Amino acid sequence: MTLNLLILNQSVEEYKKVLQPKFPGVVIHAAQNEGEAWEFIEEAHVLLTFKISDELIKKASNLRWIQSLATGVDRMFNLPSLRKEVLITSTRGIHGPQVSEMTFLLMLSLSRNFPQMVRNQDQGI
Repeated sequence: MTLNLLILNQSVEEYKKVLQPKFPGVVIHAAQNEGEAWEFIEEAHVLLTFKISDELIKKASNLRWIQSLATGVDRMFNLPSLRKEVLITSTRGIHGPQVSEMTFLLMLSLSRNFPQMVRNQDQGI
């Protein structure tokens, strides 16, 4: 059986470019918006997206898995037409290290008065 992946995102070509070489046995369909997705949603087994409407979910008869590109998936869980057997996963947790690093960076920046240093550099002081 061939696995069909539908990527529904404005940056769909970037995702497809990265995923296609890594998963040559997967048929990847690309849609930048829900209008384009209507053509492929019935045959999709996997959906990669930030969001989806209930109207499109109704048509997704072969869908088994939704990989959300967002951390929150409440909107998807609350879709009336979503079948219970469809697995929903998210990107929750992938930004943890970066957020921690940014927090320390900003604390150091403020404690060393970095914003003033940048203003001084701009003025040649």
